Amino acid sequence: MSKYIDVRQLIMISSVKDFREYGCNLKLVRYTQLYKLIPAFILKWSNRLTADYFFGIESKEEPHLLSAIIDDTDERSMVWAIAKIMNWKNTGHSKHKILHLHGDSDRVFTNSHMENVIWINPDHALELSYEG
Repeated sequence: MSKYIDVRQLIMISSVKDFREYGCNLKLVRYTQLYKLIPAFILKWSNRLTADYFFGIESKEEPHLLSAIIDDTDERSMVWAIAKIMNWKNTGHSKHKILHLHGDSDRVFTNSHMENVIWINPDHALELSYEG
């Protein structure tokens, strides 16, 4: 968005700057276009199987909430979103300096191909609190 609107500072959290920063898992899906061969209901079912792993479930309530979100996801919208993510290029760079924060244990956007990143280790991250 910083290509289209002027911002003072661009901060990215747990994301990628362009498709070249995708890990092997997303690159495999991107280049093989497997998502086009698999019916939407199977993609949705596979999300249910892998969600706990990819989203790092930590409490008893989280799996139920995540399952509800997956169940409520429209299959056509899901397939559309997957195609957009897999075909996204964004090879141009932002004119703004980017502060890129990323967890070193992220399972969706793995860290092997990212540049200019501040790696956050969740075991050593500072605990921030807000007292309103």
